[in-house]
Amino acid sequence: MIVSRLCLHVGYQKTGSTWLRQHLFNNSALGFSAPFTRYQMLEQIVYPHAFDFDPALCHAYFDDGIMNASGDDLCPVLSLERLSGNPVSGGYDSKELADRLANTFPDAKVMIVIREQKSMILSSYKEYIKSGGPSSLLGYLDPPPPKRIPYFDFDHYKYHRLIRYYFQLFGRSHVIVLPFEMFNSSPLEFLNRFVCFVYPQREPSPIIEKLPCDERVNVGFSGIELEIKRHLSMLFGERNSLNLHSLFPTGRFERTAFNGFKMLGVFNVAPKPLRNHLDKNLITQVAQLVGYRYTDSNRQTSQLIGIDLATYGYDLDKNNVI
Repeated sequence: MIVSRLCLHVGYQKTGSTWLRQHLFNNSALGFSAPFTRYQMLEQIVYPHAFDFDPALCHAYFDDGIMNASGDDLCPVLSLERLSGNPVSGGYDSKELADRLANTFPDAKVMIVIREQKSMILSSYKEYIKSGGPSSLLGYLDPPPPKRIPYFDFDHYKYHRLIRYYFQLFGRSHVIVLPFEMFNSSPLEFLNRFVCFVYPQREPSPIIEKLPCDERVNVGFSGIELEIKRHLSMLFGERNSLNLHSLFPTGRFERTAFNGFKMLGVFNVAPKPLRNHLDKNLITQVAQLVGYRYTDSNRQTSQLIGIDLATYGYDLDKNNVI
């Protein structure tokens, strides 16, 4: 039987997207297919200028892959966390991208995965450093006013805004929102909720129990790794959109030096008190800067998705924020 399903996994970033693509979205035994590359989705959905984007042309590009998966009785998944916005630029185009998806695939189902904001922000900063960014944590989180180009914006993680908008575009019954913390604490519940969302008549599959839910991919840097990588990027990093002012932009030397430090075990032989201090300092800085700015948003998000986010460590009460 040919099915006409399509699922759009739009992020957020740093919520297990790589694991989901490797073990779930491309798992035909569970009824899913991931027929498109990251590059294809970026080129067709994200990169076109707003005046140039054409939903009909975009749909035509993906149509064959969608139909082939449907012909095999699989649900094709377009998984690209960039679709919820880039944290480095404050998710400035997340609404525009949601509109593009709704105009191109109006009947699709949508998956959104969120993460407690302090943990999310620190993880996103680590990804920024891994990708060549040179800013300190404070410089990253407290940029100049975005008068000319967009920077990090705390409001990007007020999840209720994006969730509510996707509800409006696709319908509440066509959007599932799950906390990343559910995957960490109860992976089978997390995965079964998604599978049943796409295939509501299907019984839970025993295949899910065999997935490597404990496997960690794309692990973030430690505090000492961040500091060494950041300073190497300042001096020798390859110039890119995250790093425009490297003094000696060789790129290759930066990678060689960092990998050399790693092979020599420099990150592990540094004094443990220093390593602990750097790690704890990052957590403390983020907590102080976040404060209780997300409590109202988290209460609204919790109501929208029908999940008590307080049980997963989200701040819902200003009086309980440390």
